[in-house]
Amino acid sequence: METVTLTYNTNDIFARKMLDAMLVSGAFSFEEKEKSELQKSIDEARKGQYFVAKNAKDAISKCLA
Repeated sequence: METVTLTYNTNDIFARKMLDAMLVSGAFSFEEKEKSELQKSIDEARKGQYFVAKNAKDAISKCLA
């Protein structure tokens, strides 16, 4: 069995229907992998979800909260 990685636009209806058709055919299976902590951090940074500490005490208080 070979592994294929697909990249597609989730907003593209045609791409989603093609993927659904491949999965329904039974010839393909779907396996979702857990993102690594690094990839999760990169995604958060791209979304602008990060914390800027004013100093070390501020950073520690945020971690403990």
